[in-house]
Amino acid sequence: MIKNSDLEGDLMIVNIMPLRIVRSRKIIGSILSLLTLFIFSLICRWFINLKLLFYYKEEKEILYATHLFIINLHGEKEIQKVKRNKISNCIYFKYRHIEYYFEENKFHPLDTGYVDKDFLLKNVNPLSERQVFELNKTFGNCEVIVPIPSITSFFQNELTSPLYFTQYTSLTVFMLEGFYQLAILQPIIALLTSLINYLILRRAMQQLKKKAENHQQITVFRQNISGKEECITVNSIELVPGDIVQIFCNQILPCDCLILTGDVLVDEQSLTGESIPVQKEQIKQDFLSNFNYQTYKKSILFDGTKVLDVKNTVKVLVLRTGYLSYKGQIFRNALYPKPPKIMFFIDAVKFLVIIAVLIIGLYFGLLWKMILLDYDPTLIALRLGDAIVWILPPNLVTVVNLTMTATLSRLKLNNILGTQPDKTLEASQTEIICFDKTGTLTTNKIKVKYVFDEKNNKIQSISDKKLLQSLMSCCHQCYLLDNQLIGDTLDIAMIYYSNLNIHQDNDYKFKVIINGNGSDQRSKEITFRIIKIFEFSSDLQRMGVIAMSDQIIREDQQIQLTDQEDIIIQNQYYYFSKGSAEKISSLCISVPEGFKDMITQESLKGMRIISTGYKRIELQDIVKSQIELEQRLKYLGSIIFENELKLNTKQTIDELKKAQLKLKILSGDHILSCINCGIESGIIEFQKFTILIDFDIDQNDLILEELSHYQIEELEGKSINQSSYELLQSLLPSSLYVNSIYESKTNQNYQWAMSGQAFEYLRNKKIIYELIQSCQIFGRMSPTQKSEVIKILQEQKLHVCMIGDGSNDCHALKQSNIGISFQQCDAALTASFVNTNDSIDCIREVLLQSKATSCNVMEIFKYYMIINVSKYVSAQLMMYQMQNFNNEELLYLNYLSNIPIVAMQTLTPPSSKLTKDKINTSMISLSNFIPILIILIFSGLNMLGSYLILYYQEWYLPYDKNENDSRYFFQGDMNTQQFINMNIYFLLSFYSINTYAPFKIPFWKQYHLNIPILLFLILAILIQFVSIEFIDQFLGLTEIKLNGQYQLNQYYFNITFSIISMDQIIYILIMIINKTQSNLNNINFNDIIIPIKSQHPSRRVQVLENGKAIQLLQSYQKIPQIITEFHSPIIVNSIKLRKDSNYSFQQTQQLNEKESKSMKMDSENVTSKFKQINPQSSLPQIPLSTMNTQTKLNDLTRSNNMVQSPKNSDTKRSLVRSQFKTNSNNQKQNIINNSTTTGSSKDSSCNQSNQQYQICAKNIIYSYCGKPRKRKVNVSAKSFIVYDCIENRIVSQRKSNKRMEIASLTKIMTFYITMVILEQLNLNFKDIRVKVTKKASETIGTTAELKYNDILTIQDLLYGLMLPSGNDAATLIAQAIGTIILFNEADKYLDCTLLDIEQMSAEGYYYNVQLKTHQCPIEIFINKMNHYSNLIGQQNTQFACVHGLANEDNYSSCYDIVLLSQECLRYDIFHQVISCKEYISKSINNSKYYEWKNTNKLLEKGFFGIKTGVTDSAGPCLASAYRSNEMEYYIIIVLSCKNLQLRFDETISFL
Repeated sequence: MIKNSDLEGDLMIVNIMPLRIVRSRKIIGSILSLLTLFIFSLICRWFINLKLLFYYKEEKEILYATHLFIINLHGEKEIQKVKRNKISNCIYFKYRHIEYYFEENKFHPLDTGYVDKDFLLKNVNPLSERQVFELNKTFGNCEVIVPIPSITSFFQNELTSPLYFTQYTSLTVFMLEGFYQLAILQPIIALLTSLINYLILRRAMQQLKKKAENHQQITVFRQNISGKEECITVNSIELVPGDIVQIFCNQILPCDCLILTGDVLVDEQSLTGESIPVQKEQIKQDFLSNFNYQTYKKSILFDGTKVLDVKNTVKVLVLRTGYLSYKGQIFRNALYPKPPKIMFFIDAVKFLVIIAVLIIGLYFGLLWKMILLDYDPTLIALRLGDAIVWILPPNLVTVVNLTMTATLSRLKLNNILGTQPDKTLEASQTEIICFDKTGTLTTNKIKVKYVFDEKNNKIQSISDKKLLQSLMSCCHQCYLLDNQLIGDTLDIAMIYYSNLNIHQDNDYKFKVIINGNGSDQRSKEITFRIIKIFEFSSDLQRMGVIAMSDQIIREDQQIQLTDQEDIIIQNQYYYFSKGSAEKISSLCISVPEGFKDMITQESLKGMRIISTGYKRIELQDIVKSQIELEQRLKYLGSIIFENELKLNTKQTIDELKKAQLKLKILSGDHILSCINCGIESGIIEFQKFTILIDFDIDQNDLILEELSHYQIEELEGKSINQSSYELLQSLLPSSLYVNSIYESKTNQNYQWAMSGQAFEYLRNKKIIYELIQSCQIFGRMSPTQKSEVIKILQEQKLHVCMIGDGSNDCHALKQSNIGISFQQCDAALTASFVNTNDSIDCIREVLLQSKATSCNVMEIFKYYMIINVSKYVSAQLMMYQMQNFNNEELLYLNYLSNIPIVAMQTLTPPSSKLTKDKINTSMISLSNFIPILIILIFSGLNMLGSYLILYYQEWYLPYDKNENDSRYFFQGDMNTQQFINMNIYFLLSFYSINTYAPFKIPFWKQYHLNIPILLFLILAILIQFVSIEFIDQFLGLTEIKLNGQYQLNQYYFNITFSIISMDQIIYILIMIINKTQSNLNNINFNDIIIPIKSQHPSRRVQVLENGKAIQLLQSYQKIPQIITEFHSPIIVNSIKLRKDSNYSFQQTQQLNEKESKSMKMDSENVTSKFKQINPQSSLPQIPLSTMNTQTKLNDLTRSNNMVQSPKNSDTKRSLVRSQFKTNSNNQKQNIINNSTTTGSSKDSSCNQSNQQYQICAKNIIYSYCGKPRKRKVNVSAKSFIVYDCIENRIVSQRKSNKRMEIASLTKIMTFYITMVILEQLNLNFKDIRVKVTKKASETIGTTAELKYNDILTIQDLLYGLMLPSGNDAATLIAQAIGTIILFNEADKYLDCTLLDIEQMSAEGYYYNVQLKTHQCPIEIFINKMNHYSNLIGQQNTQFACVHGLANEDNYSSCYDIVLLSQECLRYDIFHQVISCKEYISKSINNSKYYEWKNTNKLLEKGFFGIKTGVTDSAGPCLASAYRSNEMEYYIIIVLSCKNLQLRFDETISFL
């Protein structure tokens, strides 16, 4: 339905659904709106899905559609009205400044007719006035109009937003209760705050508009009335696509255009942020085939760029104008940014719903009392209105917006510009910060350190290296403008180092003159003229030039002279190239011997290295491409550049690390240079080992190297028959085994670095997510790869901040949650913040301000909840005395004493120091919800206590029911007492919820807040104890306040409750109560044990960190369970027994005599066994049962050279322990010998020793933690199994071998057969395309909604099979794979690029001549399912269908499904599919988008698949896989549960 274009940018439309409005529904909707005072219309406006269901129905024919339902790339939804062109009757709609026209059954973004088209330049002629008029009518003026909302439209949207609904509710309730002053004042204040927001928005939009404006006089060629060409001057806004324009120096282009004649030097810094001038040249071809910006970018000028210089007369063709231009797309993205998803607001709404339920529940709980007192029904109804008003704080959102705006103002004072206020809240959740290197961590000032020549020499002067000197002055992209070099700082440094000057040349790009040596008679002036420049490409990582020398050249260094004669070269042509050391060295015939060592050493020191090469070419070679010219270059030398860190980089990085933020470098520089930058800045540590992951293109394999103290060695691992990928897997933190060579180092000692090529290789591997999170240095990364890294981190629910300085970082800045740019270019509009100075300290300031803002917002929210709930409880209590607050009291409480303090709260500045403390902004989390709930309870008790103290006074006269009383009394003793009590409590509650430390300045320094609170507190005390006549009359207070002792008691009671209910005290109490549980939840299991996986059935667990290990063992409940269930021996390193170990000894003595003797014997055997393995270790000859508190288990471990060899000879991994890269070759040989000796022992002795270790381990663990308790799990599933994939054993089961229907779990076998067949036939699932058959599209049950005749790949169908559980996808896969099997068995050729099964069937491909019958591909597929079911060992399984629809002949068992799941998990694509939460697929033939969501709800809870299923006969079923970093890897199957939700709940309960 939609054909996308580069015009759309990030606002790409992904789906369009034609709609037709139903007139009858429209009439009904109008009536409902009138009856509900337009509330129904507002609700439909707020909830677009409701509007869609009520007013519209889907229309199959676009010609009859009245509206279109649009979904863009960000998931935003809109309904647009269909428009028709009166002249052409063409259907179109306008979406965010771009028009879409319906042509060829698709909507196309309206373009100017040049891009993606073929056209001849000779047909390009000046436009006539009529053509200009028509084009202007179609495309509009040549300008980017930034719409500034009028105050009317702003308030229209503001006043009809859901947030203002609370204002209208409170206004209605106040009017009905007679609070007219409050009813008038509240909307006035809301309107004033909205007006402030409007002024802020207007100012921001005006600044954006000013940046977009580009009005100037333009010279344009057009046809006059007589048809002759004439040159006229017009305003730039009058330009239209197709105009021919002449441009001049210092002109800022108002549109995108194509150069027809002349050459132009332009500055694109305003768009890209790069300071390098770009040379543009006229288009060479006359016929432009499939014209696009990328192919012809050297001849295209972009809107907003500045012309620095022109050669000859420059004429350009206007291509795109307004929002269609490149600059227009940037502004379009800025006007419609990606909608933020701030969890604070989402959780706040959930919190309000919970409080609303509690308050309304309280109302209905006390309703009987009101009815018993025979209250007027009107009063009872108004009490319910009060509940709604007090629950929903009307001014909350307004104050929150002011808080974020105040933060932007503070940031601006620190030279940080922000455009999105909501980002000030989101930035507080930052967990990972990614830095660009050059220009961000380091300065842009670069100088040449030395040159490494072709003879392994490090030289400081190149005056005698004429050819290298010539290359350094010729091979660059700098330009001479007003006798000043402009360009990249690296190129400028290189030119200055060559001591040569470049000169302008009218016929060539530029020229370089090399003066001869005056002392040598034979030396003369040498002139190089640059004929052609191949610009630097980030993909090629190099650039090149063609230079011509027409003078005599003498080059002693490169040419061996004979008989001391000159070599005269007339019109000699050279190809010079420079670029990354890796690329240039691969293009050269040879490089010096010390080249690689030099590259390694200098890169590790942080130097930037540029290598050079050249070769002589002939005149006819000038027309060759860059790739052709680069064959067999001669190495000329390498230039080493110094690039220092910025002054405050190290200090800022140290502070960020202390705050426990994860820091990464994403750079296009050399990976070793990035590592050095990481070491110098402190992002990685010099003392730790760094594993460098690179990629060898020739070997098509990973390169794993170890970097330590500036020494690089290849990682060992292949010597034990491991591939590089397997070795990499073994080193990851979550690996279920420790690699044999590196077992002595924990994963916490590794640092990771990765190159862009390695990232590209690993992108689709299942380990990429964990690897990206662990890796700290990324080098040689392209702009797209930077963005991909950030996206992978975000998919793991991590908040990422990116800091960059140029256009190469724009993709990453846009993708990140928070982007900070150092450039004030148009591309920086995609960043959340722009830093106008050169310091990375801006990230620290942004984090400090954002955390303070989050604190302020949280405190304001809590404060409003406290005062509103307290007012409601107080009003509810006063109702029993037929009293209520009056107008003046509410005005005082809500505004006079409230608004000034809240306003001052928004201005609270942040702390000056960044800490590791995290802000939990989720209002529904226990750490936030429980304290505020307790505060609310205490505030209610405070009001209740004050009520009861007064009520039970002897002199108090309670209310006596009077039938004439139909309204409240607004004066009375109870009214006075509740007001006085509440006045003080509200002021003190500000300190109750103030979480100043460590995110804000200490409260004693918050003078702006303390002074107003103190003044109002003094006033409150005076009101309580002193009679001030005009105040008492204004507030309507009674003489009860003159009762001194009574008021003093009330005052003490109020203060006491205020202190008790302080947030800090409650928080501390909760933390004390939950201390043990909180600590256990934060324990990283990898800090305690290192599991080691091998083919051997036993397992070892090493306990680390001495005393800390025992402390964790005492509290961590899973240790005993793991040790005993896995039957694992344990190695304890120098661990002291705890002080209360006597209790454990008493437990041990209670064992029966046989066990005690066995334990003693086992202990002695273990001791002797350890001594045999490690003679240096010493273990006291004391049985475990008789150890005292001073006894130590010293060195109860094997030596570092201990070996355990697996039983099976085909095992890929041996278990060899050695020092990390420190053992000599002889030591390593001894290790291998020891391995052979140890591993060749008899099975009986091995099993005996394992049993001894098991008993020893159990006794140690039992002495500290006690024996584990088995927990019964009550489940409704008729059959289930919990299978441990590591130990290959059943943990728990119920009728796991019983044959039962399995519903859609059948699709697991469908997936497996597909992968097995494709693997056998060496076919790629991405390359096989299948057209949807009618049979598949009509399949019943849960479907992927495949449309008939759509074309999809097998990869897409696999997602459609597993995520939405598509029966239609299963049918289509079976038809396709069955067809492939049929053709393969018949040895027939089958073109798998497109399988049209229906056409093949019509042409007789499925007819079997011998059997004289048609063969069904689905039946063939089912036969394969049953065949492979037997092969993998399934004994209680039979398949009768491919999708699992109800069929009593289609059955399996829990255990058989476990076997099948294990087989499927061998495939990476299976991991990717089952763990995918959402997948969008695009039909190949009609661009239809399919959006599938996973039906598995456990993906959010640590599980990673596998499949859900349900039918009436099978019941709810679920197959799940769970894996964590704690040696846990389970497959859980439940069949025939009681209901759909229980299958998920019961699966979780097994853990």
